[in-house]
Amino acid sequence: MTTVDPQSAIPDALAALDWQEITCQAAAGCTNRATHVVYRHAVDECNRPNLDPSGNIVDILCIGCVRSLKTQLLQQVDQIARCPGGYCLTCGAPVHQLSDVLRKMVQLRSYA
Repeated sequence: MTTVDPQSAIPDALAALDWQEITCQAAAGCTNRATHVVYRHAVDECNRPNLDPSGNIVDILCIGCVRSLKTQLLQQVDQIARCPGGYCLTCGAPVHQLSDVLRKMVQLRSYA
């Protein structure tokens, strides 16, 4: 019998929903159609409430806000990586490249 990790099934379940009416949930108030679910590590604060079990913030964003977020995260990684042994002060995870912070991105289904 094969068991499926419930957490790994969640992104697939979210991606399979009809996202036609769901707008971007960016803090800036964007109203574009959502295109991605993004999991980003809450560096130095990954033990705060309302994060997933891996210490990630889960965002539902449009492609424009995904691009802006990537730019912001690259700047954050660059600043942290300048220090010897760049890592998350909360969990100790390394922070040397974008994938250390931008942990997963799932494209949502489009029914255009």
